[in-house]
Amino acid sequence: MPLTRCILPARIPALFPDTLFLSHKIHVICEKPLASNLAEVDAAIACARENQVVLFEAFKTASLPNFHLLRQALPKVGKLRKVFFNYCQYSSRYQRYLDGENPNTFNPAFSNGSIMDIGFLLPGVGGGIIR
Repeated sequence: MPLTRCILPARIPALFPDTLFLSHKIHVICEKPLASNLAEVDAAIACARENQVVLFEAFKTASLPNFHLLRQALPKVGKLRKVFFNYCQYSSRYQRYLDGENPNTFNPAFSNGSIMDIGFLLPGVGGGIIR
């Protein structure tokens, strides 16, 4: 099968495109987050298994060498009692939001932007390091 690329917006309202491709036996690499909720994740995984195709999230941080080095070094530190992860980024669309507009970045219907995209990074990294 030839390599085919299809680039879609992270979320299309009222449509979970991953199952569309999976059901046609097309492998899917999904940008973070994989889904908006657990029901969508379960449906996508079931569809991938049923069609014997690969579905994975393109969260590369867990594959980086510095990530593995940190995981290997943590036992040398001893028992962790408190961990603080912080990631902040000022959105160029924030002023529009304050002005009463509802840009996609802050619109929960799109499951992207500040909560689902950037908000995914800290639990994803933290959970991957501290298991």
